[in-house]
Amino acid sequence: MRDSIVAISNSDFLNWLICPGYAWMVRHRPDLAPPEDATARRKRLAGEAVEALARTGFPDGCLISADTPEDAISQTQQAIADGATTILHGAFMTDRGLLVEADVLAREGTGWHLIQIRGSAADPEKPNGLVKKYLPEITYQTLTLREAGLEIGRSSLLHINKHYRRRGSVQPTDILAMTDVTAFVAGSSQDVAAAIDAAAMCLHNVDVPAACDCDRKTRAHRCPMFEHFHPDIPDSGTIYHISGIHLNTLIPALDRGVIDLTDWPDDLPLSAKQRRQVEQARNGEEVIQPERLQRLLHSLRFPLQFLDYETFQQPIPLWEGFTPQQQVPFQYSLHIVDEDGRVDHREHMCTRRGENPVPGLVRNLQEDIGNSGSVIVWNKAFEESRNREMAHLMPEFASFLTGINRRMVDLADVVSKGWWVHPAFEGRWSLKTVLPVAAPDLCYETLEISDGGTASELWTRCMVDDIDTVTDAERAEVIDALRAYCSLDTLAMIRIWEHVRSLVAS
Repeated sequence: MRDSIVAISNSDFLNWLICPGYAWMVRHRPDLAPPEDATARRKRLAGEAVEALARTGFPDGCLISADTPEDAISQTQQAIADGATTILHGAFMTDRGLLVEADVLAREGTGWHLIQIRGSAADPEKPNGLVKKYLPEITYQTLTLREAGLEIGRSSLLHINKHYRRRGSVQPTDILAMTDVTAFVAGSSQDVAAAIDAAAMCLHNVDVPAACDCDRKTRAHRCPMFEHFHPDIPDSGTIYHISGIHLNTLIPALDRGVIDLTDWPDDLPLSAKQRRQVEQARNGEEVIQPERLQRLLHSLRFPLQFLDYETFQQPIPLWEGFTPQQQVPFQYSLHIVDEDGRVDHREHMCTRRGENPVPGLVRNLQEDIGNSGSVIVWNKAFEESRNREMAHLMPEFASFLTGINRRMVDLADVVSKGWWVHPAFEGRWSLKTVLPVAAPDLCYETLEISDGGTASELWTRCMVDDIDTVTDAERAEVIDALRAYCSLDTLAMIRIWEHVRSLVAS
């Protein structure tokens, strides 16, 4: 490796596309970069599993395995010299320090076919969404390999076929699909080449940190280090928090120096819903539509059954009948409120390592939930979909599960449809946003597990991934934390329902 050149990897370039300042920090000040969170870890492990499966489809491939980039580059050159027809994880670096590891390189005539393996699921007949997601990355790889002296004739994505359903053992030829993106790469090459030049100029400059421009983006597109770069921008009450705001609406206000939500210029356009949010922030009043709330309350039938699922996903289905990335319920919490106000809590979690959690969950749910009363959830589409999927897997319980769906009521409607709006919601309607207003004595932050992503990641690690390395004591701690988290979800719904009743009564 050339000592005077800063090596710029594929991940460095992708980080630069997110934010130049973030990419510079990750490359030159990794001690300041945030650690890998539960969601990122789960995504990384899933990608590694797909790549391992895909490699079995290249039994004659020469796998490059080295501890340093220098050794990987040397091994790759030796493999080419030895006449290898397929190279897995081949490493190359250009004279200006662009470093790339190619998932698969397969000889085709005098050139090579570049194949990038990704764990995303897509319809092979309609891959445009997949192509859009990964086009900058595979174009970077194609251009960098060519700059390193390799003749790349074709570029493709090897990905999960979303239509796959597991029947027997998983075969790479069944679950994986190849999408040729050569023409797309050619069309994007000019723009990506310019981006590579800009990224190289930024990241090669060791002494001058790059700036973060995420204050010119919507909240969904901020880099992970936004608060580090912009500590002066509040985490609430800003124009960034306007519900559904688009960049072309946000930028004109930012150009005028507007940050506070209440300072939104009256001459700049907003939707009616967004305008109401601004006015509400200004006057500090909550909006209540008692007739709408009353109608929902009158539709409920006792016993009220507050239900919540926790799920996990895997790109490669683990059990018969499942599809890639299917949301698999492994736990539920059920709070039951009868007409006299008595509350009963029931729950279930799969705690047998490596076991398909769905059969046990469905059988226990049938015993716990009964056949009468409203089933109250938060975000109805999620629980409904899980019930339909479980009905497909267990047709003998289809009538029971579809019956739950017919009785299902979405408590989130009271906020998402604007029947009750509080300034603290800032256009959002998640359970964690609404609960502090309805029941400030309840709090997720004090729990060991306080979000669904962490819940999913920890259960998967204990029950699926690391079943031989996680100790019994560690597993018991996770199980207790999962029960507390899921239970709070359904208890929170009870408290919100009670608060809505008080709003109507007052």
